[in-house]
Amino acid sequence: MFCSVKKYNTKDDIVYRFYLCERKRDKETGKIKCSDKLIISIPYDYMIDTHMLKAISRAITRKCKEKGFDKDIYNDIVYDKFTNIRYDLLDLERKKQQEEAERRYKEEYQYQEYFNSFCSGNTTTNYTEEEKGYLKKIYRAAAAKLHPDIIKDDGAGMQFLNKLKEEWSI
Repeated sequence: MFCSVKKYNTKDDIVYRFYLCERKRDKETGKIKCSDKLIISIPYDYMIDTHMLKAISRAITRKCKEKGFDKDIYNDIVYDKFTNIRYDLLDLERKKQQEEAERRYKEEYQYQEYFNSFCSGNTTTNYTEEEKGYLKKIYRAAAAKLHPDIIKDDGAGMQFLNKLKEEWSI
């Protein structure tokens, strides 16, 4: 005797049907006779829900008793099969959630990069090394003219020049 599980897709959900199967060879004909008895049908959501575990265990026990099977068959065959499938489903669910979290993280990162490309504090520049050399010379000349000690002001011009220097990444 063994437990077989069949997966059915309904229009609303996925259902797992647990069968106790027995195969015997007919002595007269030599053919194998199958005896598959449906024990229980469990929806996918119940299979992965931890809170439903005790209720499912009780339901499987009750159904096995109704069909005339003893407790050892329930423990050794049906419940073991249920837990194996449940753990596999939980692993798949965890992997799906992990992939979804990674996908969301990548999307957020890409959005942040896209958003930062429009900010004035963008540190990436499109200047060549030669152009950066020109910008450094422009900065030095302007710094000499706008230094607060030279023009005797509050330093607003120099602050603006330093802001440009950061934008130019020089």
